[in-house]
Amino acid sequence: MSSKEVIPKQIGVWKGSGVMDMKMILPLILLQAILMVIGLFDLLKRDPSRIRGEVKWVWALVIVFVASAGPIAYFIFGRKQS
Repeated sequence: MSSKEVIPKQIGVWKGSGVMDMKMILPLILLQAILMVIGLFDLLKRDPSRIRGEVKWVWALVIVFVASAGPIAYFIFGRKQS
């Protein structure tokens, strides 16, 4: 079997995806980016004594690498109440 015969079958798997799928995913991507920026900004300006564990770099990793749950976890669990 040549590669010319395989390519149409592989492309057929993606049939139906396109602009409509992107319109559905784009708001989620924007929400993730906004949450991450707001979380990091708040973390950077907050005094370390007002952060649980007082270790900013750990919370920065959580915010960046734990998708949407990271910034939400920081806002709920990472900040100490004044």
